[in-house]
Amino acid sequence: MINALVAIDLDLGSSLAIRYAESISDLIDMTVQSVHVVVPDKSGPEPGMGWVRKTWETAMKNTDREDIERFLELENAVRPRFFKPKILLGDRQEELLHELQAGDYDLFIEGALPTFNPADFNALVNSRLYKLMPCPAAMIVKNLVTPQKAALLLDDDIDYSPLVSSFLSVLNKPVMDLDVYYCRFGKGSDVEVVSQAPDSPLFAKAVDKLKEAGWEPKACREITGSPKEISEALREYSLAASALKHSSNKKNPMAETLGRVLSSVLLCWG
Repeated sequence: MINALVAIDLDLGSSLAIRYAESISDLIDMTVQSVHVVVPDKSGPEPGMGWVRKTWETAMKNTDREDIERFLELENAVRPRFFKPKILLGDRQEELLHELQAGDYDLFIEGALPTFNPADFNALVNSRLYKLMPCPAAMIVKNLVTPQKAALLLDDDIDYSPLVSSFLSVLNKPVMDLDVYYCRFGKGSDVEVVSQAPDSPLFAKAVDKLKEAGWEPKACREITGSPKEISEALREYSLAASALKHSSNKKNPMAETLGRVLSSVLLCWG
C-alpha cells in the first residue's frame, strides 16, 4: 500500500494534482491524504501567546478549511477520496516537511503548470522542501493525461540502483508501458535515437532489476541531444521518471529535460 500526500491550494495546479492522484490510485494500491498549509499574512501583527494566539490560529485554519473542503467537493463529483484534508498553519515548506516526516509517506504529489522557462522547475526541485524531502519519490503533475506510457531516463550522473528501487517503491507492478532511455547530453542541433541498449553493465543491471519486479521494458534506447531536443523527442510519453541528487545545487541537463517535458514527472532521489 502506497501512502501518498497531496499538497493542495485553491489553484489550477492543485486541481491537476487531485485528479491525477485519483487516476493513479485506480492503477496502484494507494491511500491519499490531502494537506493545505495556511500561510499567515505577514503584513499585519500576529497575536502573542496563550489563548489569544490559539484562537487566532483556529480562526485562520477554519476559514481556509471551509474553502478547501468546497474546492475538494467540486473536484470529487464521483468519489470523495480526498475529503477531510489536514489544515496546517505556518511556512509552507517547513509544514510540508514536518508532515512528510511524521506521516511516513511514500510519495509526495503536487501540481505544477507547464512552463517554457526551465528555471522554474529547477527552482522547485532545488527548494528546501525537495532538498530535505524524506519520502523516496515526488510526483510533479503537469497535465491530466492518464499515465499509459512511461519513459525512465538514465544518465552517467545517476546511481541506477536507488533510482530503480524508488521507482519500484511507487510503481510496484507493471501498470503501463515502459521504455528505458540512456541519455547522452550534448549541444548538437539534432537529436539521435539508437534503438538498442547502450553497452553498459550498470544499464543492464537496472533493466534486469525492473524485469525481476515484473516490468518488461518495451524498448531500451540510447538518446543523444540537448535537454530541449530530448524533451521534444519524449512527447509521446505521459510520464517521465528519473532521479536527481538531494545534495546537488547546480543546474544539470537531466533537471532541465524534466522541466521541459510536457508530461508529468516522477522524481526519485539518487
